[in-house]
Amino acid sequence: MPGGALCCCVPFFFFLLVGWFPNFCLGGDPYVFFDWTVSYITASPLGSKQQVIGINGQFPGPILNVTTNWNVDINVKNDLDEPLLLTWNGLQHRKNSWQDGVSGTNCPIPAGWNWTYQFQVKDQIGSFFYFPSQNYQRAAGGYGGIIINNRDVIPLPFLMPDGDIILFIGDWYIKSHKKQRKDVENNKDLGVPDGILINGFGPYRYDAAVVPEGIAYQTINVEPGKTYRLRVHNVGTSTTLNFRIQNHNLVLVETEGSYTVQQNYTNMDIHVGQSYSFLVTMDQNASSDYYIVASPRFVNSSDWDKAKGVAILHYSNSLGPASGPLPDPPNVLDTYFSMNQARSIRLYCLKIDEHLDTEKYPWNICADYFNIFGLVVIYRWNVSASAARPNPQGSFKYGEITVTEVYVILNRPAELIDGKWRTTLNGISYLPPSTPLKLAQQFNISGVYKLDFPYRLMNRPAKLDTSVINGSFKAFMEIIFQNNDTNVQSYHMDGYAFFVVGMDFGVWTENSRGTYNKWDGVARSTTQMVKVVQFNRSEGGKFKAAGGVPSLTDFFGEVFPGAWTAILVYLDNPGIWNLRSENLNSWYLGQEVYMNVVNPEIDKSEPLLPDNAIYCGLLSPLQKDQAQRVKFSSAPSISSADRTVLLAFVIAFFSYLTSYVFLTHSAPQSALITQLPSFSGSFPSKHYSGYVTVDESHGKNLFYYFVESEGNPTKDPVVLWLNGGPGCSSFDGFVYEHGPFNFEAATTKETVLKLHLNPNSWSKVSSVIYLDSPAGVGLSYSKNETDYTTGDLKTASDTHSFLLKWFELYPEFLSNPFFIAGESYAGVYVPTLASEVVKGIDAGVKPVLNFKGYLVGNGVTDPEFDGNALVPFAHGMGLISDELFEEAQKECNGNYYNPMNETCNSKLAEVDEDIDGLNIYDILEPCYHGTEASENMAVNLRLPSSFRELGETDRYLPVRKRIFGRAWPFRAPVRDGIVPTWPQLLNSISVPCMRPAFYTYAQLVFQVITLATFSFIVNIVDDEIATSWLNNPAVRKAIHAEEGSLVGDWQLCTNKIQFYHDAGSMIKYHKNLTARGYRALIFSGDHDMCVPYTGSEAWTRSVGYKVVDKWRPLDLRWTSCWETFILTDLINYRYTQGYEKNLTFLTIKGAGHTVPEYKPREALDFYSRFLAGKPI
Repeated sequence: MPGGALCCCVPFFFFLLVGWFPNFCLGGDPYVFFDWTVSYITASPLGSKQQVIGINGQFPGPILNVTTNWNVDINVKNDLDEPLLLTWNGLQHRKNSWQDGVSGTNCPIPAGWNWTYQFQVKDQIGSFFYFPSQNYQRAAGGYGGIIINNRDVIPLPFLMPDGDIILFIGDWYIKSHKKQRKDVENNKDLGVPDGILINGFGPYRYDAAVVPEGIAYQTINVEPGKTYRLRVHNVGTSTTLNFRIQNHNLVLVETEGSYTVQQNYTNMDIHVGQSYSFLVTMDQNASSDYYIVASPRFVNSSDWDKAKGVAILHYSNSLGPASGPLPDPPNVLDTYFSMNQARSIRLYCLKIDEHLDTEKYPWNICADYFNIFGLVVIYRWNVSASAARPNPQGSFKYGEITVTEVYVILNRPAELIDGKWRTTLNGISYLPPSTPLKLAQQFNISGVYKLDFPYRLMNRPAKLDTSVINGSFKAFMEIIFQNNDTNVQSYHMDGYAFFVVGMDFGVWTENSRGTYNKWDGVARSTTQMVKVVQFNRSEGGKFKAAGGVPSLTDFFGEVFPGAWTAILVYLDNPGIWNLRSENLNSWYLGQEVYMNVVNPEIDKSEPLLPDNAIYCGLLSPLQKDQAQRVKFSSAPSISSADRTVLLAFVIAFFSYLTSYVFLTHSAPQSALITQLPSFSGSFPSKHYSGYVTVDESHGKNLFYYFVESEGNPTKDPVVLWLNGGPGCSSFDGFVYEHGPFNFEAATTKETVLKLHLNPNSWSKVSSVIYLDSPAGVGLSYSKNETDYTTGDLKTASDTHSFLLKWFELYPEFLSNPFFIAGESYAGVYVPTLASEVVKGIDAGVKPVLNFKGYLVGNGVTDPEFDGNALVPFAHGMGLISDELFEEAQKECNGNYYNPMNETCNSKLAEVDEDIDGLNIYDILEPCYHGTEASENMAVNLRLPSSFRELGETDRYLPVRKRIFGRAWPFRAPVRDGIVPTWPQLLNSISVPCMRPAFYTYAQLVFQVITLATFSFIVNIVDDEIATSWLNNPAVRKAIHAEEGSLVGDWQLCTNKIQFYHDAGSMIKYHKNLTARGYRALIFSGDHDMCVPYTGSEAWTRSVGYKVVDKWRPLDLRWTSCWETFILTDLINYRYTQGYEKNLTFLTIKGAGHTVPEYKPREALDFYSRFLAGKPI
């Protein structure tokens, strides 16, 4: 959904307008939109309740999952009690430091205000994270992950992993962040952390003497033999952590946007602010679960032994819990190990012949030439895998570029400056001005900052100052960080990825450059300087710590006088960029500096001051109250002069614009969905949702979710989708069948689910309205509860009213072909509604709907045909013997749904016994009985494997692995009168898969309406995905649904309504509609035993229409060459019989009750053909 969607208007005058202002419209790369509310929430990460900072109620916050070059629009609401900024650790914000989210570039978002970040992840890939940059808030949370995926044209340098797992590790204090920062201001040591968190959870109780009871821990669920990508971020305040997984190797593949040489590690030191990606293969025997450990490094106190983060790696076939000691870390004080490990990280390079076609293989050089046995070979950086662009701008041998500027930056621990405890870089403690540097530069305000940061430590007292590095555009800068602190320090640079070229113990000198790695140093945005501990060598060459925690003399002693890290950075990204310590206490006390990089030439592509900028400090008079401010779109801003001219054009053009644009697309913008929690991609079409009031006096409101076609929404059909029940929400179809997304279940109860685009969505070829009907179902409601007693005819009338009002809201779709579709009890909803629609058309009711036909899947139709379908189905499927079938046929005289004698009942009981244990929704699926699931799996295994495999689906990311409990009792057709809803049915009587052995289905036929017979609680409805998602307040807000306090919790099938079947048999409706020329497709999954295809086949034949297309499998003779190619593997996936008057019956091989769920690709195929009027 591009922010510049309005730029698609077609009138020539508008093209002229856009041509006049080239920056007015931005197209091309996708846009994604998010609404985030940052607030305090209550959590118990270490067993005690405390206040943490969450985003949309989540701690850690949501994952920002995007792809290279996408445009990101994040509207942040600050519900904290203090100002807020979010910074995006590692994102370069090319030419756009306005979005960096630090005090030098942005005024903070005041409490209660919202502000929209608008940036592009230009030419980046990799793993990063975001966090609050103000007021020590990161110590309370507010952080979350950022994934920037490769574009399709950029292959990964490794096989696609089977899953992606994000792990946030970090030290944690129970003390609030406000108390922590007060202690830091007073130079009070925070002491040993209360714990190490992994994904916001405390440690698994690996040792009862160390870990108390009642602490929730993280479990990572995996499948044996699979390989997962683990993205690990140290989001803590100050502690380096060693990360390891018991008995598993870590294959390092990426760090902060650079793919690395793939090396095996048993553990990895991860410093504060750093991010790594590992491939981990689940290659163990799963005799037990395995420990995931994050433990502190470089500490020398027994108190720290309790500060370990421990999570659980759980194989699906694990035989027991993790046990035994935790995997060993490196020597806790061995800084040499950590430095050598950091040195071992190399950029991913590819050895190729120099004569390869550089146009075809546009890799970047990361090393020099070598002559091996007369063959000249070049080692090149594989940018097609290691970067975001397939063809970067030329070769970049960073080791051969002349350094133009050198800064040696020395840190010092906290000291008193002007009576306050402060930390310094080169003797300067950064003093944040009230007016951000970037704003002061924009408005040419002098005196806010000085471009005089020293190249080296000056011989003068430390001071507070706003001193900025004056970086020259396109200069090649060398920065040496010299650690004079007693703690490990890590430093981060916004706006850039720099090359880490050297690190060593001692004081850096000019001669140290001889040790630099000038070929394949890794490019990243956060590096570390280890503290130095003096060691003595002992026997065997191993190091032994001498004298405990070092004093300052240890750093300047004769053996190890300090430690340094050198980086090289090419200053090609204009802006004002933050260089800071990632150790929160050092940063908070002033260990940061800004670098000003100005392009001396006018660059029109560099964004100007954002239209939604917040003003503060000296510019406070420019700031309007939040209520008067406008949230601007994500299209690029235009200059003030252009605004004046544009205003004249708009005034002259306004009347024409309103008559053309708004009348051609008048969908209510208040209903537009801009983002969805758990989905971080770009919508392939527009989504709308909301309520339509069908009865003002009662306050009866029906909820809809509308997905525009991904094809041509101006011409493609509009389809109303209805699920059955009665009482079931149409989000069943949206979530589990043919909606725009596939839902990926969370790996644990603590993690969040993910949404992926559904390649078989019915919105590929049509616009779809998903409607919760009648009132009381799903998210629909009425303020008058008498409306919750309803029936077929009232539901049809209300839904017709909904359609008339809906098309008034969306008049641009009135000319599109309109269809109605549904399944199960919608076999009643669809024809009764279609009849109402046709009556309205006949009566001239406005607006006039362009109704063309309808589809019904495995639909309830007629009590006799539906009730008599089971026995022939069971016989045809080989579930009962020929003898039993013939005896039942004889004794019952074909009347199975309403047996008239005991002999017939006896034979039907034998039928029941033979098919007991099968899943009524799909006889090929296992039938679960709660804790007795294993027994029923064995029952199902009586079927040959080849037969069971027919029911398997190739659905991308299948999520609902069983719907086996929500099954109508055998041979219990819908009769006139009260129809029990699924919850009533499940809670009151037993159904197949969960019935008591003594309760026969013949009895159920007569007692189906006697709802007080039994009160078994059936816990076999696997609808957790939809339930958790639709009851998430953030989702409710995103889709404009009322809160639970008004409409209650969303349930797949409600027991809130009392429903009457009062429309009788549907056959007369089908006859009347098809006789009028309306097209009808009746389709059945041929392994559904709830509404067997045998019943649908019989009633369609009973209509008496002439067969015009005899029973046949799919025939490709009429397809084009392209279709033949695509459909080769679909031959014989269905059988069809066509009748005159556009009535078609279709079966889908191997599908169960909900055909699109079991066979999504096949369903999309026949759906597309039916809508297009093509043969099936």
